[in-house]
Amino acid sequence: MKKILFTILSIFIINTCLSQGFLPNYQDKKNKFFKSEEGSSYKIEGEIVGLQDTSIILAYYFGGKQYASDTAYSDGGKFIFSGEKKLGGGMYMIVLPNQQYFDLVVSEQKFSFSTNINSLIKSMKFNNSKENTPFYEYLNFITEKQQEVSELKKKLQNTTDKTSKEILQDAIKFVDEDVKSYSTLFKKENSNIFFTKVLQASTEPIIPDGPDTLNKQEKQIYQECQLIIINLTT
Repeated sequence: MKKILFTILSIFIINTCLSQGFLPNYQDKKNKFFKSEEGSSYKIEGEIVGLQDTSIILAYYFGGKQYASDTAYSDGGKFIFSGEKKLGGGMYMIVLPNQQYFDLVVSEQKFSFSTNINSLIKSMKFNNSKENTPFYEYLNFITEKQQEVSELKKKLQNTTDKTSKEILQDAIKFVDEDVKSYSTLFKKENSNIFFTKVLQASTEPIIPDGPDTLNKQEKQIYQECQLIIINLTT
């Protein structure tokens, strides 16, 4: 559970572009990982119910930092980011006043979304985005389970009864298994989207043990070879 939650918390500062060749369009085109395509415009339309009329920033993640890519102005909660050059694919964020923000996956160049200022993540809905719809389904599920575990852990800390502790520990394990099962099924059913590739790249591979016929040193070499094979085939 902790590993999966860490994946979600850290996913937005990972250099997501390197794993799939999706990188921001400000980089040198000669770099094979940094590729911007001209002749294709982007248009991201947003509506945030309850948002004041204000400037909004579209930013991208790179090297653990965020950089502004475009700006727009909210008029009655509606705004549009657009440009003549195609956006480099990867993880982006929309920055609002009062340090509020939320994330987007950019692979499609034209899509729209709507949400509410009081529940940015939970109320989020997308049109024409095969990437962001499942991404937010996953994000909402993980957030819900994280809250469940947090409540269970609080109760566990305040419980001295042995039987009650065991029940709470079993409940935490159950949530953990539920998250693992959901994550496995999600990756299977959404194997063709960018976010799934990021999840897979962020998951620590399971390295098989060496045969019993090998000694300790030979098993270590065997596992190192298996790790190389896994990295080459994923």
